[in-house]
Amino acid sequence: MTDPIPTVRAAAARLRALAGAAAEASGTDTWTASHRHAGAADLTAGPGRRLLHGGGGRGAGHYPFVLPAVADYVAAMGPAAGIALAALLERTASEADEDGHEQCGCAPDACSLAAAAALARHLETDHA
Repeated sequence: MTDPIPTVRAAAARLRALAGAAAEASGTDTWTASHRHAGAADLTAGPGRRLLHGGGGRGAGHYPFVLPAVADYVAAMGPAAGIALAALLERTASEADEDGHEQCGCAPDACSLAAAAALARHLETDHA
């Protein structure tokens, strides 16, 4: 069996690079979904900074678009990534519980539980 550690590290590096490029392109690392009504929402990178541009005209070439770095990140973080991250969070929590490591004062880059907790806190935040 192939050692999965280099693959996991490469995936983490790719995710960090995509996230960094998307944050740089959008001007922030925190995006907000503003739900206008059922079936429609705006995705912004702060007040007045929409991530989706264009789309107001008619005819060919007037379709909404996002910056390439933002599109790459959104595509990488699609539903499959969310499902995999959920499984990783569940496994990390279970392993920490089994190891008696419920309380963690570590920095997010110091241990798996602290990293999972940082992600969980971010996911709990209302981004709308």
